[in-house]
Amino acid sequence: AIYGAPVRGTTPADMEFMSAARILFGTHNGEPIEFVAIGLGKEGLTSPAGCLTLIATDIVLEKQKFSDGDRSYSKSLARQAMESAVVLTGEERGAIRPRTFVPGVNQMFDSVEFTVDLWLSEGAVVGQINESLRRTSGYWWTMSMYDWNSGMTVITSAGGLASRTSPTAESGIRPEFFLDLTKIYGIREVEGKTNTYTLVLD
Repeated sequence: AIYGAPVRGTTPADMEFMSAARILFGTHNGEPIEFVAIGLGKEGLTSPAGCLTLIATDIVLEKQKFSDGDRSYSKSLARQAMESAVVLTGEERGAIRPRTFVPGVNQMFDSVEFTVDLWLSEGAVVGQINESLRRTSGYWWTMSMYDWNSGMTVITSAGGLASRTSPTAESGIRPEFFLDLTKIYGIREVEGKTNTYTLVLD
């Protein structure tokens, strides 16, 4: 079934429904990627008005180095691998609200401003996510360094923070992005899956 407009994120009911759903968005190796909301477009977690912050429900890429030693996210191998692995249609790309990161925030080592469609979660943000949503099939990278002296922050499969991990170590990749709810025309139930939907996009 297709549920049509208005699913625009402009009412509390829209926001509540979308924040509880599992959303199939983009593909990796030809298979759809499942996302779940971790932030609302109000006084919630990291989201602009009219958007949801979505994160992949599990690791999309396994055993990826963050880098060859550099802790800057903008130049990282992890960012490059994620952007290459996640395939988006033109409509999906248009439903993403890009995000700009600036130096000196997000516990990032970067010294330049940059804008991306997809990113790795920040260590400080992960601590605000429900523990059940932090659990995955393995360890996964954040974009955040542990401190200015050494190491990156990764998340354990049980959802806990594991700090001072070398950027040359291997961990998993979980994409995150802002879904612009004003771009959604409707949603379609996925047959055989509970509370899981694809989006009908403008």
